[in-house]
Amino acid sequence: MAMVAEHAAATAADPSSQHLLPVDSATIAAGKKGGKPPSKGTANGERAYMRFTPKGKQEVRDENAQKHGGENQCENCGVTTVEAQKSQKGVTPPKTETQVDHVIPRAKGGDGSPSNGQVLCRECNNEKSDKQ
Repeated sequence: MAMVAEHAAATAADPSSQHLLPVDSATIAAGKKGGKPPSKGTANGERAYMRFTPKGKQEVRDENAQKHGGENQCENCGVTTVEAQKSQKGVTPPKTETQVDHVIPRAKGGDGSPSNGQVLCRECNNEKSDKQ
């Protein structure tokens, strides 16, 4: 933490020593390991780092269903997903439960807007975590 403060003080005293990197959704999506950015998703917008609203989640589910004949399908593995039920003690939800996921993770500046949403089955979403 002290090193960060020292660096901030040094760059404030000498602005020419600052190293600026481009920050855009593709850079953030690629992550530290330089992977390929996703084909869809938005970051650093008005809803950056935020969760989806209920209305936004519904928009993502509706768009997915339109593409797949009225049924939601996982955009990763293609399995037809089932509507999520209220959680119950002692009952494990099915692996095919519909979940709305951030394409670009919230932790990496991903937006909580429908443009950054995708439908995944519970199993694919749990495997993905925030690795992207």
